[in-house]
Amino acid sequence: MTQATTEFTNRGFVVTNVSSKAEFAKELKKPLDEDNDGIGTICIVNIHKLMEESKMPVIENVYNVRVQRIFFVDEAHRSYNVHGEFFKNLMTCDSNGIYIAMTGTPLLTKKERSNLKFGDYIHKYFYDKSIADGYTLRIKKEQIDTAAKAEIKENLDIENQNLDSKDVYESDDYIEGVSKYIEKDFRQFRLVNTDNTIGGMIVCRSNDQASKINKWFKTNSKLTSGLVMSDSENNAVQNALNKQHQINFRESGFPDILVVHYMLTTGYDVKRLKKMYLLRGPHAQSLLQTISRVNRPYKSPTGKVYQYGYIVDFVDIEKEYNSTLDAYIKELETDMNEDGDDEVSLSGLVVDKEDIKRKLDKFLAELKRFIPVDNIETFVNMMQYFNKEALLKIRKLLTGVKDCSVEFKLSRAEEYSKLIDDDKVNKYLKTVNDRISFMNLSSKVIDTLDIMNNEEVIKVVYEFIKTKITILDLGKFMLKDDDFNKVKDVLTELQKEVQKNKNKKDIKVQKLEELLKKIFEKLQVFEYATIDELSDELRTALEEAKRINEENDRLSQAYGGSFAFVKTLSDTVLETTIDRSDIESFLKIIYDNIKDTIYDDALILQGKKGFVDATKAKITVILIKEKLFKKVKDAYDDILEMLYVNLLLYKESI
Repeated sequence: MTQATTEFTNRGFVVTNVSSKAEFAKELKKPLDEDNDGIGTICIVNIHKLMEESKMPVIENVYNVRVQRIFFVDEAHRSYNVHGEFFKNLMTCDSNGIYIAMTGTPLLTKKERSNLKFGDYIHKYFYDKSIADGYTLRIKKEQIDTAAKAEIKENLDIENQNLDSKDVYESDDYIEGVSKYIEKDFRQFRLVNTDNTIGGMIVCRSNDQASKINKWFKTNSKLTSGLVMSDSENNAVQNALNKQHQINFRESGFPDILVVHYMLTTGYDVKRLKKMYLLRGPHAQSLLQTISRVNRPYKSPTGKVYQYGYIVDFVDIEKEYNSTLDAYIKELETDMNEDGDDEVSLSGLVVDKEDIKRKLDKFLAELKRFIPVDNIETFVNMMQYFNKEALLKIRKLLTGVKDCSVEFKLSRAEEYSKLIDDDKVNKYLKTVNDRISFMNLSSKVIDTLDIMNNEEVIKVVYEFIKTKITILDLGKFMLKDDDFNKVKDVLTELQKEVQKNKNKKDIKVQKLEELLKKIFEKLQVFEYATIDELSDELRTALEEAKRINEENDRLSQAYGGSFAFVKTLSDTVLETTIDRSDIESFLKIIYDNIKDTIYDDALILQGKKGFVDATKAKITVILIKEKLFKKVKDAYDDILEMLYVNLLLYKESI
């Protein structure tokens, strides 16, 4: 309802929201509104909230007023039972009304067919056309790692084999195993894409499972999570939290992950939502609706354009997906044959083994340009001459070959599957990934240290130094464990300080980034006389990182230890011309007046506008008395909005 209201308002309509039968009846009795330049009034109703009503309002045009109402029924695949009272009442509340139903996934079962309820198709727009036009993305389905799946099952302490599945999937062991896997996978997903703006969604089997997973993330993870519960109409607090989590996820980039049951698995469109974890298996059109939440095009603030949406399949949706897709293909073919439409290509939806073989041949031909000799040692030596763009191309081609291998196996195409040496492909991929990881570390040192785990950082640097010594035949660098341990220790400490820092946009951190880049640039060409010299320069960077964090800790003490205020101070200094001392005084006044009233749920329930209005009501008079109001008034709302977002991002109760 919120999304529809925003979309129609943006297009110039006068929008009226309706949330009860009485309000709907009032709207139906209104005459035509002539004071809106011909654009018209549109009434938006969450019709499913009226489903419990015994009877819908009926239009009575007593004065024969010339009014033509058009009813747009969105999500027409949902809950419109042709034999039910609700459907009958909806379709007869205006005997002269024109009803236009819309859905991306019409019902196709023998009992329920959308085109038999609402009439024949007026317009058809298929997935392949939508993808070609750039409105939606293809979706990549990832199976949960086999070893991880085995580990999760192994950790389930099930003595009674007759337990209901609910007892298993809501058990502490299962929640722990799944949550750990998702957290690691999602952090890795952000690392690979070097993008912390992308969001995730966990689709759970039940409200209880969703609640437990959300609690695990709140307790154990640096990632922020937001719980959106189904059937919460009778819980005013949770209902308000649901609404704010949806708004914040779309508009403020918070939280990192939404944890849901049924809510938001249809009709919720957020471009930054790029990865979904399926812990339950939706059926038929619900499956397509659910996985389509991640198929919206997205360009990150850093300029990265996403080619796919991603789902991680914990429940093996393959069979259900294929049967649902077959039903839609038959529907498309029948409808095209009846209407004589132009041929619609379904190649984006269905691929056979010969298509996969042609794709494999293309990948292998392109790889020959980069890997003329099939020898891993030769390739390692060649890699130092490839730039990052070339390495990314090689990785894409190798990943394509690997995907072909998986698709052959799924298609049971044994004769083609044997053409691919999986072990060799994995070795090449590992080599390329290590080199790219070092390049990422060199070009975006702070971001990479912040996202990557410590073992990976140490491994990347160690492998690079070892490879470089071998290639350049540097006899003076006998890489002894004791020597490298010095690098390892200082890198570990440095990474801890970088991860401790909560404001990577701080100008002091940007200067630290430049210092670290110079160190890694020297390492690229091996300008160091000894390993100790490298350790010493890294230690200098470490001391600077410690100094920055100590300064931030000192500043935060003025605000009860809340870093959200320090971040807002830093952002305001960068984005406004207000004197720093005046900003500090302004934020101190805010802190003193809200410190006893803000905590996690209260902040979310308030919403951004509520927080801004409530804070202004408390401090405006004080600002005037302190002669600060004129100095901050032009940025007053902007600073409070920044503070609201920062309080959410840093999960602080003050």
